[in-house]
Amino acid sequence: MKKKLLLFLVLSSFVKGYSQDSIVNYLDRDGKITVKGKARSIETIVKKDSLWLVRKYYPSGKIFRLGKFKDKTKKEPIGEFSQYYRSGKIKKIFFYNNKSLKSSWIKSWFHTGKLSYTGLYRKNKKEGVWKYYHFNGEIASKLYYKNDSIVK
Repeated sequence: MKKKLLLFLVLSSFVKGYSQDSIVNYLDRDGKITVKGKARSIETIVKKDSLWLVRKYYPSGKIFRLGKFKDKTKKEPIGEFSQYYRSGKIKKIFFYNNKSLKSSWIKSWFHTGKLSYTGLYRKNKKEGVWKYYHFNGEIASKLYYKNDSIVK
């Protein structure tokens, strides 16, 4: 009896001190948590050092989105983010700075692998020259942005 009580106390002390550092969510088409049978996508949230790595998968198991957040609520993105087509090909890459604002360059591709557009974000606003491409890979237009507004 004493051994069982001691074992129970030891195990319960581990459970209380345990912090969850990985989560699996089944999501419906609106991104809300649902049951496995009704899921349109699966999301894993894993603590890596001081950040939370979030991966979202298509029902087929292929990755849809990959990025890091400051906490598991996913309200403060940070660093590189990438999105993928159902085929597994890259769709888009962009970055968030330490203040969770889109910052740095962004690239987007058509499902064929050819560039769709490229540009630059500063503090969540489009800046500088953005290039938009035709489906055949040729440049369709160049727009110059300043503070998220088209200048020319």
